[in-house]
Amino acid sequence: MKKLGSIMLVFVLMFSLVGCGASSMKETPEQAVKSALDAVKGGDSEKSSTYLDYNKLIKKSNQNAKGGLILRKLEYKVISSSTSGNTATVETKITNIDMNKIMSEYIGQVLNMAFAKNKDTTDTTSKDKMGTMLEDLINRTDNKTVTKTVKIKLTKDKNDWKINLDDELKSALLGGLKSSSTTAITPSGVTSK
Repeated sequence: MKKLGSIMLVFVLMFSLVGCGASSMKETPEQAVKSALDAVKGGDSEKSSTYLDYNKLIKKSNQNAKGGLILRKLEYKVISSSTSGNTATVETKITNIDMNKIMSEYIGQVLNMAFAKNKDTTDTTSKDKMGTMLEDLINRTDNKTVTKTVKIKLTKDKNDWKINLDDELKSALLGGLKSSSTTAITPSGVTSK
């Protein structure tokens, strides 16, 4: 009888530990934001997409090109979080390269190239040069940064937290680059639609 009681006690303890372990495996809103931003920074579109609409952030045809270069420079720090039912807000300080300054420089270089264009330069060669110019500007080690504190809004979807990728968050992630529907990151650079 004592053996049976001991065995039952072991099973009860084991199931209670497994049950506690399972509930602690679910992410808090803060953990979801950290996981999402780490995945975005690492260029992991698949993991990023479990938390936010990655294709709204980076155009699908360009996930590993210019947009990925910008996002690799991303740094963040979670400041605070609050949860109310199925919604949460995670206040986060996001730092990235200042894309407004880079784009100003880029546009100047593109205009210079356009005015200096000779007969031997094809449209394909020009696009290649423009793409290389933008990559070089993004990859510079002395780029200025911009920091923005953003209130990241999340909604609980079943047992997972999903991030609302609003314009304020997109802009912070992309270093101040206006990522509205009129701007797209494309293989040759950033264009307006």
